[in-house]
Amino acid sequence: MIKQATDPFFTLENNPECRHVGLSLRAATPEDESLLLEIYAGTRLAELESVPWDVNQKRAFIKMQFDARQGQYREAYRNAVGSIVLQHGQPIGTML
Repeated sequence: MIKQATDPFFTLENNPECRHVGLSLRAATPEDESLLLEIYAGTRLAELESVPWDVNQKRAFIKMQFDARQGQYREAYRNAVGSIVLQHGQPIGTML
């Protein structure tokens, strides 16, 4: 299990598999909100393909769901630290 680092940019350099593929973590910040929404939306788009909504309706629904999830996470996991997963310095995911 990986322990949260206090450094805002935490590399997974002690794990050879992670190092080999260039994985690292950094603490999520309020400036990452749009990135977090984009990553979340990417996990939901496929399930909305069959819904007869236009693009704006789907975006509004995803945003509403994202906001609800973020609020629930803040409430349920008050001491959790969100992280951005990076590969070769580029964001590819999130971790709570």
